[in-house]
Amino acid sequence: MKMDIDGFEYAALKGAYNLLMRNKNMVLITEFCPLFIKQANGDPGLYISDLRKLGFEIYDTQDKKSLELIDDKTLLSRYNLENGLYTNLFCIKKQLLS
Repeated sequence: MKMDIDGFEYAALKGAYNLLMRNKNMVLITEFCPLFIKQANGDPGLYISDLRKLGFEIYDTQDKKSLELIDDKTLLSRYNLENGLYTNLFCIKKQLLS
């Protein structure tokens, strides 16, 4: 699944939560722009937290050449409301990695 909907990714995630929870073979590519998420009345930290609750490992694609497994603290400090930076995240269910 790919989501790039200018800040409404969190709203879409909440709407698809049950589907994403049931699907054990899900791969998700999503834009992550805290500024846009906030402007759409979402919470960037809760968005990441909900991705984790759904069982996703999160990788940053910032350098476009490789995937970097990233923790929440690093992700939220690298991309935040103050700097307005954004990235695409590659999210894969943990059981697919085993």
